[in-house]
Amino acid sequence: MKKMIALLLSFVLLAGLSACGSWDWSLNYSKKVEEGGFDIALNPEGKTAFAAACAWDGTDEGRRIVIPDVVEGCTVFKLGGYFGRGLPMPFYVAVPVDQTEPAPANESGEPTGETKAARTEELLFTLVIGPYLEEIANVRESWDFVVDEADGTRVTYHPVFAFEVDEKNPTFYAKDGKLYLKRGDVLVTDFEYPAEK
Repeated sequence: MKKMIALLLSFVLLAGLSACGSWDWSLNYSKKVEEGGFDIALNPEGKTAFAAACAWDGTDEGRRIVIPDVVEGCTVFKLGGYFGRGLPMPFYVAVPVDQTEPAPANESGEPTGETKAARTEELLFTLVIGPYLEEIANVRESWDFVVDEADGTRVTYHPVFAFEVDEKNPTFYAKDGKLYLKRGDVLVTDFEYPAEK
C-alpha cells in the first residue's frame, strides 16, 4: 500500500512539474515580427501571439485595420501584452511622423501669420476582429496629432475606434460600432468610441 501511495504521489508531482513547464511556455513571447503594419509578439512554443502597435500609413483606406488571425503559425489571440521578461507592448495606432504640413509662409520662408482658428476633429479607425481574438490585455490611448493645413487652419485629430467582429468569435461582438463581451453583454471600455451625436 505504501508503494502504491508513493507511486501515486510521484505521478502527481511529475504531472504538476510538467504543467508548470507548459505554463511557463505560454508566457514566453520571445520573438517580435512586423506583419500588416502591426508589431506582433510570438510565442513559438505555445503557438500563440499578440498584436501590439499598429502603424497607420496616413491614408483613408488605412484607417480600416484588420487584425491578423495567424502569424508564422501562431494564433493572434489578444491585443497588447508583455514581451520577453515583461516589456509592455500595448496596442495603439501610431500615426506617421510627417502628418504636419507647413503653415503658409512668405518668400523668405517666414510664417505669414495667417493662422486660422484651431479645431479638433475625431479620426475614426475601424478595427476588424477575426474569430480567434479572445482577450484585450494592454491598450494605450492613441496619440492626438496636429496638422497645419495649407490654408492656415490648425487641426488636432483625435483617434477614436469602431469595431467589426467575425460572427464566429466566441468572446466578442460589435453593436453600433462598439465592442462588447458576449458573456454578460459588457461594453469593452479600453477604447475610445466616437462621441454621441
